[in-house]
Amino acid sequence: MHKRDRIVPKKEKLLHAIILPLMAGFIISVYLGYHKIAFTHLIISFPLMIIDEFIYHKNLHPKEVKVHRLAGIALTVFIGYWLWTI
Repeated sequence: MHKRDRIVPKKEKLLHAIILPLMAGFIISVYLGYHKIAFTHLIISFPLMIIDEFIYHKNLHPKEVKVHRLAGIALTVFIGYWLWTI
């Protein structure tokens, strides 16, 4: 989601490399009905996403901010619907 002309710091790349499999595991666990595993993935990834957002994404280009907000809304709706249906 980052503009190609933005240099992404190594620490941010590492954070993304940790968050990505956690969120993939979360989504897969939700669809397979493994709710305890899904909760675990979500609980671990949520603080990392907050750190990523408030440390590395605070000075993003306005178009990227819009994309991040829309992605956050989509994730929130997905989590909300999942919690409502379990």
